[in-house]
Amino acid sequence: MIKHVCIYCRRSRDELDDRLSIENQKKHMIEFVEEKGWTYDIFAENESSMDFTRPKLQTMLDKVRNNEYDAVTCTELSRLSRDELDLTIIQRILYETNTILVTLERAYDLSNPLDRFVQGLDGLLSQLEYGKTKARLQRGMLDSVKQGNYVSSQAPIGYSIHKVDSKHRYLVPNDDKYIVELVFQLYLDGMTMREIVKELHKRGISPKCKQVIMGQDVISEMLRNQKYCGDNVFGKTVTKKLNGKNIVERGNKDVLIIPNTHEPIISREVFEKAQEIRKSRRNKPAGLRRPKHELSGLVYCSKCGTLLTVKRHNGIVRFGSHSKMSAIDGYRVTKKCPCKSCKQQIVLEQVFNKLNEHIEELEQYRDKIKEPSNDLEQSKLEKIKGKRKQIKQTESKIQRVQEGYLQAIFTSGQAKEQVTQLNTLLDTLRNELKQLETMNAQSEYDYVSGIIERMKQFIRGKAMMKANEINTSLASFINKILYDNDGNTITINIIWKS
Repeated sequence: MIKHVCIYCRRSRDELDDRLSIENQKKHMIEFVEEKGWTYDIFAENESSMDFTRPKLQTMLDKVRNNEYDAVTCTELSRLSRDELDLTIIQRILYETNTILVTLERAYDLSNPLDRFVQGLDGLLSQLEYGKTKARLQRGMLDSVKQGNYVSSQAPIGYSIHKVDSKHRYLVPNDDKYIVELVFQLYLDGMTMREIVKELHKRGISPKCKQVIMGQDVISEMLRNQKYCGDNVFGKTVTKKLNGKNIVERGNKDVLIIPNTHEPIISREVFEKAQEIRKSRRNKPAGLRRPKHELSGLVYCSKCGTLLTVKRHNGIVRFGSHSKMSAIDGYRVTKKCPCKSCKQQIVLEQVFNKLNEHIEELEQYRDKIKEPSNDLEQSKLEKIKGKRKQIKQTESKIQRVQEGYLQAIFTSGQAKEQVTQLNTLLDTLRNELKQLETMNAQSEYDYVSGIIERMKQFIRGKAMMKANEINTSLASFINKILYDNDGNTITINIIWKS
């Protein structure tokens, strides 16, 4: 017989329906239990249904384990949890303590197999409804982001949130924007993040509009934050609860980028240059960031794509054998690459031979553009027209993918993958168009002539240069050297920057 019960009320922060307010839940449940003549204790909290570490829920379950209640009551099953595993744990506790589960619609006696089945089915339906509700909320937020609204709770350094009304919020630059401009400029000038932190402290610079210590983590976040070039980024981080604490996770796949939604602090060109520097520094082992040998940081295995390190053994400098790490069924697997090692001098000789051949090719190309013809000019105009058409088509494709995601035509993963690929293509097309528009026959002739002269000067003076100077000069001409050695033949292919 039921005499003393507990009432559990919960509202998620995402639930906007006033009927689910804590006050309404208490009102309905108190009327319900008093009508039946039961005494009661109330446990109420504003927490997510997917967080099983809720303080009030755990306190209530501890009291249930001590047999302090004859029944657990709530307005509906989803108030306890929408997670199937969590509901199974709660069901087990109630079953072991012979505690009845009572909602406004029905009572579940979990010692009865049929009631356990019905309760499990209701729990699955609740979890399904939660998934639908979450998807609707996310689509609503994405629609708001697409309209230029800023939905995050905090603004990055250099911006303030301007609230027009409860539904319209925008980023506007504030007095700290000069800090962002300075950080990017110092980074592009060659400073490391640690050196930038020291420089800011030396100058006594700190944000006035936001209480934050300018450490390396803050600088790193600033340099990779795409909001600074005017884009709205949604879903890049996800906050989850672990043991009652908020944990911010990065690398979420559900990322959508809406360009040009607010006033930029830095240009897109500056931001992209900063990303190239970050990528080049991140991908190189520490020993290659300050080159000690002629080809440090330039040679990649053509089979597995690994950046090869230069090793010295018994006075001989060589590119050693290497392994490639990959993921198979969720496990990290290291496999030795079949590409063989060889002496660095052999590779260096082939690189110099390729450099001489490349100079001859550039001289032949320069001769062709020495005297521009009408055919060349017409060809250039057609290329510009074609590039502009490709850019317009690509921009339309990005817009269609974003609209398709909001209409549930694409999943978030599919939309993110397509938008990323299209943005990469769009950047490439814009750079190519810029080069075509600014390069006339004479400027192209001068440009190629300058490259040829620099290469010849390098070849003439390399004998007097140190290893790191040779490396720096080669890196100005070469983007990547692809190396292959099957044990019999050494093959070198060079990807030139020009």
